[in-house]
Amino acid sequence: MKQQALIPNADFARLLGGKRASLNTSVYRRGEFCGIKPVKLPNGRLMWPADEVNRLLAGEMPPPAEVGDSAARLAAGKAAAKARRLTVKSAGVEAVTAGEVA
Repeated sequence: MKQQALIPNADFARLLGGKRASLNTSVYRRGEFCGIKPVKLPNGRLMWPADEVNRLLAGEMPPPAEVGDSAARLAAGKAAAKARRLTVKSAGVEAVTAGEVA
C-alpha cells in the first residue's frame, strides 16, 4: 500500500500566503479548501495531500474566488471599499491643493 505525501496545515497556509485559521474555517464550513479535502489526524490536526496542493499552486486547480470562497469575496469587497475611500480622500486633497484653505 502506497503512502500519500502530506503537507502540514501551517506549511500549506504559508505557501498560500494566508493564515491557518482561514484553512480551518473553510474545512469547518465546507469540508474542503479550493476543492482539496484534508486528512484529519487522530490528534485533530489537518494534513493536506501534497500532489493536490502542488496542482493548486501550479494553477491547475481553480483559485478560491472561482470556487466560491466567502473569504475571497469578503477580501474583494474590502478592497473595493478601500478604493472608494481613497477616491473620496484624493478628491478632497485636490480641492485643497487647488488653492482652497481647509
